[in-house]
Amino acid sequence: WLQSTNWVWGVADALRKGFPDLALKHFIIDGADAALWTKPWRQVDDLQRSIIVERAAAPGKDDGTEALRRAIVADQGRYGSTPHCIFWPEMSAISSTAARKALLNGDRPACEALLHP
Repeated sequence: WLQSTNWVWGVADALRKGFPDLALKHFIIDGADAALWTKPWRQVDDLQRSIIVERAAAPGKDDGTEALRRAIVADQGRYGSTPHCIFWPEMSAISSTAARKALLNGDRPACEALLHP
């Protein structure tokens, strides 16, 4: 179950209280470009987990999966998912920035091309 919210930790706490018999784990999701900036693999533990979505680099930039692999190997000596930090396989060349822009502008054709129905 996925939910987008600005009240990240509060929602996770509320869900844990509401469903005490479940082992709920909270993950933050970043694209490879954002992860290169925030470096979430350095901060993960049992309470703060991360999913990093691999992606192709933006045209003319070194901000995709290969740059991410180099940064993590330089930090940790290896690249690979762990129980606390999961690497989501590279997907088609989509842009969350373009999707947000299309949503904000009410651009239905662009939304239909960028987002799953």
